[in-house]
Amino acid sequence: MIGVAVGPRRPGSGKCAPEVPKRDVLTHIPARRVSGFWHQNTHCYRIPKRLDRVLVRAGDLGQILRAFLTAAGMLRQRHRFRAAVVASDRTGNLFALLQSLLCSRRLPTVMIDCLWYLPHSPVIRRLKALQLQVESRSVSRFVVWAAHEMETYSRAFGIPEHKFVFMPFHTTLVGYDYKVSAGDYIFSGGNGDRDYATLARAVGDLGVRTIVATTNRAAFKGVPIPGNVRVLSCDHAEFRRLMAGARVVVVPMEADLLHSGGQQTYLNAMAMGKPVILCDSRGAPGYIEHGVDGIVIPSGDADQLRRALQTVLAQPDLAAAMGRRAKQRIERGGYSTDDCMRAIAELARRCACDGAPRAPTAGQPGRSPALSGLAVRCREQR
Repeated sequence: MIGVAVGPRRPGSGKCAPEVPKRDVLTHIPARRVSGFWHQNTHCYRIPKRLDRVLVRAGDLGQILRAFLTAAGMLRQRHRFRAAVVASDRTGNLFALLQSLLCSRRLPTVMIDCLWYLPHSPVIRRLKALQLQVESRSVSRFVVWAAHEMETYSRAFGIPEHKFVFMPFHTTLVGYDYKVSAGDYIFSGGNGDRDYATLARAVGDLGVRTIVATTNRAAFKGVPIPGNVRVLSCDHAEFRRLMAGARVVVVPMEADLLHSGGQQTYLNAMAMGKPVILCDSRGAPGYIEHGVDGIVIPSGDADQLRRALQTVLAQPDLAAAMGRRAKQRIERGGYSTDDCMRAIAELARRCACDGAPRAPTAGQPGRSPALSGLAVRCREQR
């Protein structure tokens, strides 16, 4: 697997020690349920609980005001911290915009969850590019969950490619009760950017029971559902139980999107030792090696998906071996929630070691001085 980690500081590049005090990273991202590291190493800013409850019930306008107040509060407290980590959501984008526009002394910031789309309207596209370019003045690194997004986002929005870092996403199985078994059905699920039309065409002629767990019924709008396909809605726990009992897990992603998704679904399946078929050849690097610990095919190709399913269903030994190698890959490390959040916090602190990002002075090229001493290296996990 090709991943990204922050490398050691070069001799003489600064006085930042590798050991740093706890809770020195400002964020609005709550500690993920199983990430003790995130809780111990970050300060999560929250507006007063009573106000928060009022705004949550106030509809869209309340959500906008809630995001603004959170971003503004983080901005006021930024001087108390060495770095910030924000998500690319309403709150995180507002924080980055406000810091870029209002602050001469900016807190080194890492932005994660960059699930960006390319607007169809040329006007909206230009406005989105302008927004992200302004945000990039105060964002030291944008973390992406797919390696191709570094180049894709850079080209689409005019942000220097060195601003992007690929880090693998993480599993989300801890705390759930499930029993792994090799059942008699194909499982697929998830809401974001799924191509269930291709899945339906692929499994319709196989005669194999197929379960699709999704709350996004719009994904099946206008799609003929074969008799062997059952579409259901379920909670997170039942989703994992259905996955654990499947014979094979399919993650069909839409084609021609700017970003890749589905990582949580197929990483969880791999951790369970399931053979996985991923319909997204661009998003696979760093997660699945085709034919070794999973099968990777292009998005939108029902014929290839049908043949891949026939291979897995007809050769149980091959499927079992593929599942074992997938589980071993996950167990070797780097895919837990703590692993992911630790890498993000380390990246933020490395950015802080090199100083907060500043706008270039007159006559200088538009590069990020904050990153001039940041060493990023790739590691290969065998």
